[in-house]
Amino acid sequence: MAIDERKLIEALNEGDPNAQWFADVKLQTVRKVTLQDQQSIEQFKRDLAADSRRFVKIPKRTGAERYAELQGFIRLVADKSLADKLSEALSSPSPYREMHRLLERKAKEKRQFEAYLKECSLKRLRSFLKLTHLESVK
Repeated sequence: MAIDERKLIEALNEGDPNAQWFADVKLQTVRKVTLQDQQSIEQFKRDLAADSRRFVKIPKRTGAERYAELQGFIRLVADKSLADKLSEALSSPSPYREMHRLLERKAKEKRQFEAYLKECSLKRLRSFLKLTHLESVK
């Protein structure tokens, strides 16, 4: 049995500060625990108390990792003018949103950006699986 790769990627890309994901080694599932759902928190606490080695915390990307991903994409952009605008977007309060706005009418670059982010997610997934010795299924 193996853990669902799509769920792991969703967990690795989680942006909600009130949510945390865990890989359940015993059941080979991925569990989301949020502050808004007290019942799931209590159930998770009981499961964790019963077997503390059963769960592996799935790490969220840090702000520095997110920023580095955006910088990495900008280095790939061939259009110098667009690359300059994207670099400026990094200083906005919401660089992801700003970059998406700038890429709205740039179909080719938008596809490249989405593919780049997907590849970044897959790299994080492979790293997580290697570190935890878990297996995934697509």
